[in-house]
Amino acid sequence: MDLRLPRDLSSLAPGKFGKGEAFNFSSDFLYGQSVPVDTLLFYPRMVVIVLALFLAYLVFAWTRRLWGDRAGLLALFLYCTSPTILAHAPFVTLDVVSALGAFASTWSFVRLLTDPSSKNTRRTGFVLALSSLVKFNLVALYPFFMLLTAMWIFVDPRHDAMRLIRRVAHVFLLSIVLIVLYYQVHFFFWPVEDQAKEIGALVAETTHASYAPTMTWLCSIPVVRVLVQIFMGIALRLYHSESFSYLHGEGYFGGIFWFWPTAFIIKETPCLQVMLLACAAVLVVKTVRRKRTGINGSLRENFPLVTSLCWIVGYTFIAVSSSNNDGLRHLAPVFPFVHMVVGGVLGRWWSATGRRTVGSLLLLPLLALQLYSVAATYPHFLGYFNEWWIRPGTGYRYLALSNLDLHQEAKRLGQWADENRIERLKVASDFYFSVPDRPGRVRGFWYSRAYQYYLGARYEYLPPDRPATGWIAIPATLLAYGTAIPRDQDGWGSDSFRWLLYHRPAAVIGNATFIYYIPDVQ
Repeated sequence: MDLRLPRDLSSLAPGKFGKGEAFNFSSDFLYGQSVPVDTLLFYPRMVVIVLALFLAYLVFAWTRRLWGDRAGLLALFLYCTSPTILAHAPFVTLDVVSALGAFASTWSFVRLLTDPSSKNTRRTGFVLALSSLVKFNLVALYPFFMLLTAMWIFVDPRHDAMRLIRRVAHVFLLSIVLIVLYYQVHFFFWPVEDQAKEIGALVAETTHASYAPTMTWLCSIPVVRVLVQIFMGIALRLYHSESFSYLHGEGYFGGIFWFWPTAFIIKETPCLQVMLLACAAVLVVKTVRRKRTGINGSLRENFPLVTSLCWIVGYTFIAVSSSNNDGLRHLAPVFPFVHMVVGGVLGRWWSATGRRTVGSLLLLPLLALQLYSVAATYPHFLGYFNEWWIRPGTGYRYLALSNLDLHQEAKRLGQWADENRIERLKVASDFYFSVPDRPGRVRGFWYSRAYQYYLGARYEYLPPDRPATGWIAIPATLLAYGTAIPRDQDGWGSDSFRWLLYHRPAAVIGNATFIYYIPDVQ
C-alpha cells in the first residue's frame, strides 16, 4: 500500500504529543490516504483478532491441563461469549493484547516455580518483556511475581529457595534488558536534541518543572536516555490519571470506587454473574469441608487457582483505587483469569461422579442464556448491556466512552442514511460543560472524522447548545455528556443536548448512535 504521512506535523511538536490536537495527525493519516479506510484498518485489526484467538487457546489449554476437558471447554465458552472480549478484540487497541500478556506471563511464571529450569527462565523472561512492552499497566506483574515467589517458597519448602530466587531474579533481569534493548533500537534514529526538548517540555508542564533541566541533561547519556523515556511514560500516566468521568447521569473528575463494580454488573452477562456466585459458593463449601490439616498442602494443590484469584483481586484493586474511570476494557487483563477460575471450579464440580446430571440441568440453561444474550446484540457488542438491569437503548444514562461508544457505528450510520435516502444529516461532535464553582464554560469534544468519511456530502456539523431541525445524529457519549449534571460541587455538568431529551429517537444504531428527526416549527 502506498501510505503517506500528513504534511502538517505541528501536532507532534514537543509539548503537544498526547493532547487533543495530536488526534489531528492520526485523523489526517487515516483519512488522507488513497487507500480506503476499511482496507487500511483490516490488517491491524486482524493482528489483534489473531492474538485474541491465541489467548482463547491459552485459556482453554491451561484450564484443561489443570482440571480436565469439561473445565477447559467451559472456560473457553465463557471467554468466547464475553461481550467485553468480543467488543474489543476487533479494535486496534491494547486491551485484549494486554490480557494476553498478563495471562501468558503468569502461566509461564507458574511453570517456572514448579520447574525452575534454564529453559523456563529464558522463556518467562522473554514473555514478561513482551508483555511489559505491550502496556505500562503490566508493570504490576513484577511485584505480583515477587508475591507468588514468596507464596511458593512458603507452601513448598522442598524446593531450594535460594536457587528459585536466583531464577526469578534472572527472569526480571532478562526482561528488563530486553525492554531496554527494544527501546535502544528506536533511539538510534531519534536525535538526542529532539528527545531532550520533548522531555523538557513535558516536565515543565507539571508541578515538578524545576526538574526539567536535570531530565534534559539525563537524555544526553546513551543508555540512561532509554530509562528516562520509560520512566517518563509511567510517571506521566500516573500524573495525568485523573479522568473526565461519567456515571449514571452525573459528571465528575477523577475516580470513584463503585464505578468498576457498577460497570461490571451492567456490562457483563447475567450468566457469568450467576456462575461467579455459584463458584464462590463451591469454594466456600470445599474450604469448610476440607479435612486436610495445614494450609500448605491446600495452597500447593490449588496454587494456579490461588494465583488467578490473587491477580484478579490485586489488579482490580489497582483499578478501583485509581482516579481513572474510563471503561471496563481496562479490566481486560483479569477477564481470562475470571473465565479460567469459573471454568475450573464449576467444570470440576460438574465432572464429579454423581453430579453430571445435576450439573447439566443447572449449567446448560445458563450457558444457553449466555449464548442467546450475547448473540442477540450481534454485531453491536460494544453497546451490550445486561438485560436484567438495563433497558435497551438506555445504556448512555449509566456509562459512556469505551463502555458504549467508540464511533464504531459510523459506517452503519452511512449505510442507514443511504437506505433511507437522507440528503443531509447533522452530526454532533462537541459539547460545552461547566463546573459549579468555576466561571465560564469549557469546550469538550468526542469527534471522529469517520462520520464525515462515511456520510460524504450528507454530513453536516451540528453545533452544541443550538436546537436544530431536520435529521440529527448524535453519538451516545455526547448524548450522555450533553445532558449530565454535576455529581457534586467539584463535578461537571452540561445542557448542550438536553433539548434532545424532549424528542423520541427515530432510530438507534447499536445503542451507540441516536438518530432524531425534528420537523421545522411553523
